[in-house]
Amino acid sequence: MNIGKMTFLFAFMMVVSGCGPRVMDDFHRAGEDICRELTVELRGIDHIEELLEKEGSLEKKFQKLVDLMIAAKIASGKRGGALAVSEGPYSQKLRKELTRIYEIEGASEIIERAQKEPLIRLGAFDP
Repeated sequence: MNIGKMTFLFAFMMVVSGCGPRVMDDFHRAGEDICRELTVELRGIDHIEELLEKEGSLEKKFQKLVDLMIAAKIASGKRGGALAVSEGPYSQKLRKELTRIYEIEGASEIIERAQKEPLIRLGAFDP
């Protein structure tokens, strides 16, 4: 998976257009929180060994983000369709951290491995 697809899936906050304003705000805040958690964790990684140590934790955060994406689609009634997205303050920061991490030799394989199961779940929900 390339950085563009990964960034699209994990760096943008979801705003569900079919839900009421309060529900949209809840999904947006929850997504922003997960992006902030990912950004903070990635900032602490400078070497491949550190990334390997945090792989499981990163996968759990990617799982949380996919859980939120699925919940947002269910709430909006848009299974099979795209959600409207809005970039939150941490989206750009997360994108920068992921780009930085991808510059570490061997890091792309580890990040992609951490994303594999969450993306399979998302794909199974929304073929």
